[in-house]
Amino acid sequence: MWHGPFRVKEMVSNFAARLETAGTDYRLFPVVHISKLKPVRVFPDRPTVILTAGD
Repeated sequence: MWHGPFRVKEMVSNFAARLETAGTDYRLFPVVHISKLKPVRVFPDRPTVILTAGD
């Protein structure tokens, strides 16, 4: 399961990163192995659809 996105605050070692988790509702240990990280993919050309509930 993936959570986030989070910014990498600092590299603790060559294989561990400390994530910036302040201000989020996630309760997780902020240091993770780099194999658990993946880049954020942004799709600016994708249309956004706003759904509204019908009465």
